[in-house]
Amino acid sequence: ANVRHRPVASPRKGIFFVGGCHDEKGKDDLEKEFDAVICGLKSLFDDRSQPQGPLPHINEGKCVKCLTCFRVCEHGAIIIRNGIQPFIVQEACFDCGLCVANCPNMAIDREEVKEEVYENAKTFVFACERSANIAIKEIRQNGMDIGDSVFVRPVRCAGSLDIIKILEPFSNGAKKVIVAGCHIGNCRSMTGADNGRAKIEAVNDENIVDAGVLSYHGVAANETAKINRIINES
Repeated sequence: ANVRHRPVASPRKGIFFVGGCHDEKGKDDLEKEFDAVICGLKSLFDDRSQPQGPLPHINEGKCVKCLTCFRVCEHGAIIIRNGIQPFIVQEACFDCGLCVANCPNMAIDREEVKEEVYENAKTFVFACERSANIAIKEIRQNGMDIGDSVFVRPVRCAGSLDIIKILEPFSNGAKKVIVAGCHIGNCRSMTGADNGRAKIEAVNDENIVDAGVLSYHGVAANETAKINRIINES
């Protein structure tokens, strides 16, 4: 993990790193890390910091037990029961969607949230809730306009998008689609940004869409100027 952004928290809820796990630590630094752990523990009981709505669950009737979900889950939220049956531990799930997007047999069910209808959107942006969407919200709060022809759909993680979802805006009239996720190496779900970018590259490599109309961009929450430039140039 990038210790600059996760100095004590691990990808697994309730497990933290302090002291020599990172570097030599003095007493003052160690006390600050323990304070951070206490804050992290408190957040586990704060509903505002937890995923909202029903979490993914595995449809055992459709599951072929390939264990893809077990391998891609970066939060240790999927365990093996009865020898080979994967099972999602709801309390550990971050709802990043990596397991849903990568299940080859579409055996992981997730209640679809009613999505806002978009019309006349020429540029469609999938924006990570933890990075790009925060930057876009700040742009709007500052009274800046990103244009009537731009539609932004927040997603839990760039890795939650499958190829069908990525291509859907084109069938609804969009001319360009942007996936704005975390910078590679800084994703809260570890490989979510890599996973999202890999799908974009696969689509472009296969020439499924015209060159230049589909792209992935790493955007941090404080990079308002960058995301504004990406949208306006697209």
